[in-house]
Amino acid sequence: MESEKATASAATSASAEVEMTAPVDFLASNGPDYSSISSAAALVSPSSEEFDLITARIRTLVEEGRGEAIYEVGVPLAGSDVAGENADGMPVEGLAEEEYEASVATLESIAATLNARCVMLRDKFADEAKTRRTAQFLVRRSGTGRELVSH
Repeated sequence: MESEKATASAATSASAEVEMTAPVDFLASNGPDYSSISSAAALVSPSSEEFDLITARIRTLVEEGRGEAIYEVGVPLAGSDVAGENADGMPVEGLAEEEYEASVATLESIAATLNARCVMLRDKFADEAKTRRTAQFLVRRSGTGRELVSH
């Protein structure tokens, strides 16, 4: 009887560990519907509802990342089919300069709403003509002033 309880407990621990480390599918049907914000241009002038949904999504990412998350600008959500295609049938990725700047401004605004900082990690052109940009940003919750600071 004791060995059955120990086995059941170990199995429960193992499955909990797997659940905690599994990647989050933001387009899954068991949570909020993120399909309206899944395009590469989702951060370009979002409606107030879209802004709130993006904020909730980034808040979730930051919480799951223990205070930080990497967010990609100009890249559609994984599993999204709303990115569109070019004339060759390839997915469209990246944003024109004006869209890119608007997206970065929106991301910075969301970060401020979440009491977080937004730091660019990588910035690149998504096409050979260098007209469409993507970037990765680190969104990190701002400290409470109680963390260790090294000099």
